Amino acid sequence: MDQIYCKEGTLCHQYPLEKRKIIKDLIKPFLGMGTITSVIISGLMVVWILGQMGPEEISKFGPNELKSFLALLFILSAALLGSYVLDRLNYRSVFYDIKDNMLIIKSGLFSRKEIIVPLTKVQDVYLDQDIGNRIFKLYDIRFSLNLAGSYLQARIDGLNATNAAALKEKAVEEIRRASSQNKKPAPRDYTGQEILSYRYPREKRVIAKRISGRSETYLIFFGWLAWALMIISPSASKGALNLPIVLFAAFPLVFFGVYLLAKLLREKSSYSSYFYDLTQDKNIIIRQGTTKKQETSVPLSRIQAIYISRDILDRFLKIHSVNFATPESNSGIDGFNLANANAFVSLLIEELNNVSD
Repeated sequence: MDQIYCKEGTLCHQYPLEKRKIIKDLIKPFLGMGTITSVIISGLMVVWILGQMGPEEISKFGPNELKSFLALLFILSAALLGSYVLDRLNYRSVFYDIKDNMLIIKSGLFSRKEIIVPLTKVQDVYLDQDIGNRIFKLYDIRFSLNLAGSYLQARIDGLNATNAAALKEKAVEEIRRASSQNKKPAPRDYTGQEILSYRYPREKRVIAKRISGRSETYLIFFGWLAWALMIISPSASKGALNLPIVLFAAFPLVFFGVYLLAKLLREKSSYSSYFYDLTQDKNIIIRQGTTKKQETSVPLSRIQAIYISRDILDRFLKIHSVNFATPESNSGIDGFNLANANAFVSLLIEELNNVSD
């Protein structure tokens, strides 16, 4: 049950997570003050209700009540077992290492995320213990970044005291070494180089993601489905279902088809006009949009972290998003296949190692 991505020589192999982290993650949702308060209040209410019932009323509880209680207990046990399996698989998928002056943290089972942080951007390294960690004698290592208001967190959760202290010391040592190198921007000739949006193109499958990822698509579809059921059900129950009624119920489906066609043409146009490149003055330029054009410029010197993410839909379509976190905002490019995502990130890492603040 080890961390399957941690090969010999990596930091997660030298300083592995504790397996009791699985149990901690399992009970963590129940350790909040709101949950504890709700459980206490619910228990007191049950005791009070039983106290108000006389012995005769309590004795009326028979096989039906027992079956209901056992069914509820089975559902809760199944949910708990499912959560344990997911937490166990999440534990096995965690990876962390320091390579080429970059901190790399990978985690997630269905929504996989890879965070890449230049060591020179780390402002502080500290150990942290919440209530769950204190119960199980575990520690988190947190890496502070200049990302005010960002949801992105660089942390390693579930180490014992010895590994946490040793890994923190190792990280601080690597950060000092990276900072002491003080590399100057390496001269690079961009003349005649291929534009990055052609060298590392996005997959056309991203069009399907853009269409299916829109909430209004599902609202329109389920709205039509509710309309159809409302029209057909009364006639079907009376045995009066005929072709005109079916056509009347299906009529909005034509508008849904027109909507999907319009979305497809728009997203195809947006895909064709999407542009990104790295300029000579070390800015990532992203241009997108057809009717409403938008251009984003991300200076390499402002990037605090790079992360590759995949949600469930991305995993189904086999595409990846490369995102850049700066103190001001988060930007990104979606739709890469795995090879292009890794190659694009490798190029950015090379440039980040040679850029000055």
